[in-house]
Amino acid sequence: MRLVGSLSFRIFTAALLILSVLTLVSGLIIFGLDRRTAEATAQRDALNLRDQLVLSLEEAVWNFSNSQVEVMLAVAMQDSRVAYIAVWNHDGSLFAGFDRLADESGYPVAVTDGWVRPETSDRVLYAQLEHKDIALGVLEIGLLLDPVIRKINRDLFLFSLRGLLVSVVSLLVLVFYVKMSLIDAISHLNTAVHRIGAKDFGVRVGNEIKRQDEIGQLARNLNEMAAVFQAYSSDLESLVSDRTSRLIDAEKLAFLGGLTTGVAHEINTPVGIGVTAASHLQELLKQVRQNLESGQLTRSAIENFFNESDETVAILLLNLQRASNFVSSFKKVTADQSNEDRRLVKLCEYVGEVLFSLRPRLKSSPHLISVDIPVDLAWYGYPGMLSQIVSNLLVNSLNHAYPDQRAGAIELKARIQNKDIVLEYRDDGIGIPTENLNRIFQPFFTTKREQGGTGLGLYIVYNIVSKLGGTITCDSTLGDGVHFRLVLPQQNDETNEVDG
Repeated sequence: MRLVGSLSFRIFTAALLILSVLTLVSGLIIFGLDRRTAEATAQRDALNLRDQLVLSLEEAVWNFSNSQVEVMLAVAMQDSRVAYIAVWNHDGSLFAGFDRLADESGYPVAVTDGWVRPETSDRVLYAQLEHKDIALGVLEIGLLLDPVIRKINRDLFLFSLRGLLVSVVSLLVLVFYVKMSLIDAISHLNTAVHRIGAKDFGVRVGNEIKRQDEIGQLARNLNEMAAVFQAYSSDLESLVSDRTSRLIDAEKLAFLGGLTTGVAHEINTPVGIGVTAASHLQELLKQVRQNLESGQLTRSAIENFFNESDETVAILLLNLQRASNFVSSFKKVTADQSNEDRRLVKLCEYVGEVLFSLRPRLKSSPHLISVDIPVDLAWYGYPGMLSQIVSNLLVNSLNHAYPDQRAGAIELKARIQNKDIVLEYRDDGIGIPTENLNRIFQPFFTTKREQGGTGLGLYIVYNIVSKLGGTITCDSTLGDGVHFRLVLPQQNDETNEVDG
């Protein structure tokens, strides 16, 4: 899992920031309190020292005992907080003194007349020296709080460092605990939710359901939800599959019904002409019989009867042949669509029969349909499925490619490539928008639902090609027609070519 941006990292960062701020604030508070305490202690000690020195020095100064005064001052200078001590005569001259700041080593040095008090001392205390109400001079003590402050700073640094170390260790332990008890569980739940979102309803959460807290309750609820989704999904898939199968069957029946109606209409014309010709022939025979019975039959009448009979029989045979061809093609195509047996078919001939069976639908359109398939190219497979593929592609072009009813060009080619049959279907219609190309093979996708489109035509083609173990692709640019490329395996490699 990515560290930066993870929940563990954010918890650790936020907690570390909060503890750092708390440590800094508490350190500053402690520093302020310690400084005030140190200053107050130094002030109190300095006052005590001053008062003690005043009592001790008054007698020594009265007796002009410089050595005794220096000893007293040297003892007082042992306190590192004392920067200097000076005893001044009442006339302002220096009686005795020591200065810690006069030497770089910080060791107290005795001073003499001409000594200038340092300006680096932090606080100065004064006391009047008297003996029996006689002014002897002034005691001056300079205090240096910098060592105290340095000590406080050092203590504060050590305190902060220890606090930060303890905080970091505590945070690491806390984050590890949170990760093990919360974040890992959330990650597992998130993975499960993601898989459910990807329609993997069989996923279940394992270890988390054993917990007796909110995470465990959430995990159990998630498992129950996934189980419900799985049950409904199974039922829905079964229902959709059943409904789709029924719709596909209905689409096929509707296609065959329309084909039957068209063929019936096509057969009606030659049959009608045949009936008319047979009626005319019947009238000719009736007339000849009457002439023969009345003895009025002449040679010219007989020749005329034979001539008209030949023409009538020729017309009758021609139209009966046309009707027979329609019935034969229709029977073969419809039989193939209802028969799932494999057989060997000549592609060029069989595609021609499929187009002939579609003639009632095609003759009302102005489009030019060309077929470029070698006459000796054969395929061993399911001709009914091939008929459905060709029919659906043609009907798709007729319904969608030419909304302006202009004359178009439709081309169907076939060839062998790497022992596969490659069928290529093209039209020069309006084409398919790019955003729809990846949806045309989906069930129920149609752009003409308001005109009665079911969206199953190309879906049926895709399913048939898949069942045959082949592939189908579509290339199209809006305004430049479509190009379907189908690759079907040669299911019997011994029959690539057959005799005509």
